[in-house]
Amino acid sequence: MLTHSPRDLALFVISQRKKLKLSQAAVGALVGLKQATVSAFENKPESSKLDTIFRILSAVGLDVYIEDKAFQDIYSKIRGANKTRAIWQKQEKDLINIDKIKAMKWNEEW
Repeated sequence: MLTHSPRDLALFVISQRKKLKLSQAAVGALVGLKQATVSAFENKPESSKLDTIFRILSAVGLDVYIEDKAFQDIYSKIRGANKTRAIWQKQEKDLINIDKIKAMKWNEEW
């Protein structure tokens, strides 16, 4: 998941916690935090300590992956080029099929 805000991260963590059917208390118990600390992160993540965030992420089975934005830009351009290439290939196949149909009709007429 790509996230740009503490709130987005907290919402994802909440979703993961519920998917795992874990209470806030259970998450806290797994990593030595109080239920109130987990609740504070979920409700006001921008105030949480980095250590607390990493512990909560660990408890719900999530990792953090940091990527260079320049790499993201290059990757998205490549992905976009691949999508464009796929569209061109499909259009080319469609044109070939149209040509085949026209040839079959021409052969039927003669």
